[in-house]
Amino acid sequence: MLKISVFELFMAAIPEAFLFTFGVYILVNEPFNYRRIAITGLLTGVATYFVRLLPLFPGSNMIFITLISTVLLVYINKIYIIRALSSFLTLLIIRLITEWLNLLVLIEVLKMDLNELADQPLMKTIAFLPSVLVFAVVIVTICLMKRKNNRVNSDVFD
Repeated sequence: MLKISVFELFMAAIPEAFLFTFGVYILVNEPFNYRRIAITGLLTGVATYFVRLLPLFPGSNMIFITLISTVLLVYINKIYIIRALSSFLTLLIIRLITEWLNLLVLIEVLKMDLNELADQPLMKTIAFLPSVLVFAVVIVTICLMKRKNNRVNSDVFD
């Protein structure tokens, strides 16, 4: 079981769910619908909390969260299922890479004991904040690159 605290729900899971939802919108070139993004982010974050309470093997929770998020993206945000799933999985790979890099720094550079960290929600949230921030920077970078590319393409056809 990969239980998280209510503190982690509000400080980590829900903000990360918003990042995923924004990222999907960016990857599928949908105009932002902030109301739908807010609903999807909130529901995905809460779903993450409840899935993490289930007695599942580590890693299998990601499958359930991916399915739930995809269903929410399809039904609430009206994004085609293939586009929603492929974008979400792309973002999940990026998120796993940022998480892995953060773990590498925590273990190898800072010599932190992850077992001790797991018992302290505040410290765990702070320790993993850099990976969330890097994930956000990657999403913003993708957004800026797509906007620049769209401007270049529109200039070519003018």
